[in-house]
Amino acid sequence: MPTFETATTIPSPTLSKEVALSTPLQLEDAMGKRNKKAIGKKVGRRVGSSESHDSPLLVDIDPLPHGVLIRPQIRSLKKEIHRLKKKLRKIEDDLQESRKNASKKTIKVTHLKNLHRKDSSNFSIQKDSFEKEMAKMKRSASNKSWKLTSKIRSLEIDLMVMKKKFQLLEETSSWSTERIRYD
Repeated sequence: MPTFETATTIPSPTLSKEVALSTPLQLEDAMGKRNKKAIGKKVGRRVGSSESHDSPLLVDIDPLPHGVLIRPQIRSLKKEIHRLKKKLRKIEDDLQESRKNASKKTIKVTHLKNLHRKDSSNFSIQKDSFEKEMAKMKRSASNKSWKLTSKIRSLEIDLMVMKKKFQLLEETSSWSTERIRYD
């Protein structure tokens, strides 16, 4: 069987519409329109802070109008506080997760920067060694081509000498064969 909470109401002809309003914001709007003349009281209250224990904090408090139910307002405020606490916990969890992700991403970025530095230095080292090797190969090719060119020249000279000798031999052999014929 459901239990009902009893609430104390103070009847007031001016607040009959306001009692039907359910949310604190609706009540506040209705009260603000009806009673602009309500003057808040200044209440001195000490605030426990580490800096100064003697400084009072002044708070504006509006008096509750007659006929307003206090328990439903307290209940709705507690629900609102509970909802805001849940939202705050969720936001804190998201913030913590974002911090973890940010630290992971920072570690990854620094790792990639270090790799880039290593790769660029390795690349420049490899490039230098490759250029040195290319220079050696060019010199070697140049030396080899020079050697081959000189060898070709010497072979051409040898060929010319051989042709001359052969020509001389032919001339002498043809003269000797002609002489033999006539003799």
